[in-house]
Amino acid sequence: MSKEQENSAEEIETENATLAEKSQETESQEEEKTPDQIIEQLEQENEELRDKYLRIVAEFENFRKRQEKIFTEMLEQERNNVIGRLLDIADDVSRATSAAEENFDPQQILSGIKLIEQRISELLRLENVTAEDPTGQIFDPLQHEAMGIIPVDSEEQDGVVVQIVSPTYKRGSRLIRPAKVFVGKYVKDEEEMEGNS
Repeated sequence: MSKEQENSAEEIETENATLAEKSQETESQEEEKTPDQIIEQLEQENEELRDKYLRIVAEFENFRKRQEKIFTEMLEQERNNVIGRLLDIADDVSRATSAAEENFDPQQILSGIKLIEQRISELLRLENVTAEDPTGQIFDPLQHEAMGIIPVDSEEQDGVVVQIVSPTYKRGSRLIRPAKVFVGKYVKDEEEMEGNS
């Protein structure tokens, strides 16, 4: 065995002996603690854990408040964007009204109305709002609002939407406004009813 190896072996033995002594000292110190000292140590550890818990709770509460504030600001900004677009359309309506009062040209009035309709359609598209025509669908009180009943000639059209006043409006898959519709009602002819009886 070389001198270097002997020195390494001695250093390792010395370190092991030192660790063993420290371990024995720690064990003897723990054995020597009185119940009051153990209670004091546990109370101190408990206080440290309580402080950590309170800090975490405070950090979470601050995080929640920040998120709420960000969400509120985003919602407010989105509302302002929609209102801004509506104001543009309101300006178009105002200009069309003024033009109609100054020069009663039906063609110009019609083109002004069509322009306003295009602007509204664009706004709805930007807001992911779609209009659906429920004509031919079975009447659904969750999706349609019945304005009245129209007599129909065939049983297939009984309980079916046969005419609309206004379409169904949805944003994504969520209903914004139900369609206003007329529902078909099949009534047998008097002659047919008499023949059956």
